[in-house]
Amino acid sequence: MTLPITDPDARADAVAQAQALLDRSGVETLECCFPDLWGRLCGKRIPAGRFTDVAAGGFTLAEAPLAWMIDGSIVPVGFTNAETGFPNMVATPDPATVRRLPWDPTTAFCFADSRSPAGEEMALDTRGQVRRATARLEALGVRPWVAVELEFHLCTADWQPFLRGTHSYSISHSEAAEPVLRDIRRWLAGLGLPVESSQAEYGEGQFEVNLLPAAAPDAGDYGLLLRRVVREAARRHGLRATFMPSPAGTVCSGLHVHQSLRPLAGNENLFAGGPAEGPPPERMAAYMGGVLAHLPDITALVSPTINAYKRAADYTFAGNRVSWAYDNRTAAVRALGLGTPAARVEVRTPSSDANPCLAVAACLHAGADGIERGSPLPAPVTGNAYADEALPPLPRSLDRAVDRFAASAFCRAAFGDLLVDTVSELGQHEVASFAAHVSDWELERYRDLD
Repeated sequence: MTLPITDPDARADAVAQAQALLDRSGVETLECCFPDLWGRLCGKRIPAGRFTDVAAGGFTLAEAPLAWMIDGSIVPVGFTNAETGFPNMVATPDPATVRRLPWDPTTAFCFADSRSPAGEEMALDTRGQVRRATARLEALGVRPWVAVELEFHLCTADWQPFLRGTHSYSISHSEAAEPVLRDIRRWLAGLGLPVESSQAEYGEGQFEVNLLPAAAPDAGDYGLLLRRVVREAARRHGLRATFMPSPAGTVCSGLHVHQSLRPLAGNENLFAGGPAEGPPPERMAAYMGGVLAHLPDITALVSPTINAYKRAADYTFAGNRVSWAYDNRTAAVRALGLGTPAARVEVRTPSSDANPCLAVAACLHAGADGIERGSPLPAPVTGNAYADEALPPLPRSLDRAVDRFAASAFCRAAFGDLLVDTVSELGQHEVASFAAHVSDWELERYRDLD
């Protein structure tokens, strides 16, 4: 599991093992990466022979990547700005995550942890946020087990859908995309990620890749690697992949987060007890109660862009109200597999452009809060959640979501003031940028008025 190795001897052994792997594999280059707030991988490429030295002291770079806009532009935020001088931070490679890239045997990859020059973990390190959320649950005597499902669109080089028409789950019509999907599955397996399946989805050129459950910190990493692999496979086949939630304004893509709990020792699914149909087990009910209580608070984290709120429309297969059901895709949260070893909670609100680490961490913190407080679980949805006006709506736009997030005492306690303030500031900049943009619709509608 990708937890920081704090024992000096154990870390030295892990570094030596990673260096030996690089040497015997003939790897020339190592990509050392960390995710920014948006989930984009940033870092440096170093000669593989220097890994031991870099692992000892890390490498320095500006701390701005932890707080820049989704397009990489730098705007003034409290964390880093012209007054602070945009100082350096230190990225420390995690030797347990070294992997050779299946599509380029001369190159390897590893995650890095973001630290201050004094060695303190950065509050804006989103992999660290998953670890902190995991530790919160472990303090309650349980380990979170998580799987992510990621939807995306494959496009031609000029951003047209790779497949036309609706071919959800079709084997024959999706055959044209199989060379890309085969490489995605093969490369994920080569990176050590547990692949469950891939399939065509409802939109034109839309697909989904499902990963099997893993320890929560690994699941966050796997979500980041999954995005990297999808983009690389598309590029090498002359295509483009987009995680834009609503590229055509109709069928939308999400990042579904499946969660269960296990004991600290052992692999028993603690959600598995109880009947197949009926109230979830007590601990599962409290976990779900916490998730539902905080869905509005975490919306800005799990749907971080203007476009993500196209998914807030009715009948997009994304829940837009505080709701849960047993197996009902109009609800925001589903309780699946009750009475079986696969019992789990699925949170369907995160959009496909969300940082997987923040999406996982947000769900875990909300569930942990539910267990700590014994949160009540409301009645499940039994019909069309979109038509039930009694269900509280989730924020329908980024500005509303950011306001809710910034004011949330729960989020400030879970993630810290610095992350909440930085995400809120960046969200406000995104809203202002969108408001200032003159769209094609405006030009067509207003340009030639008499």
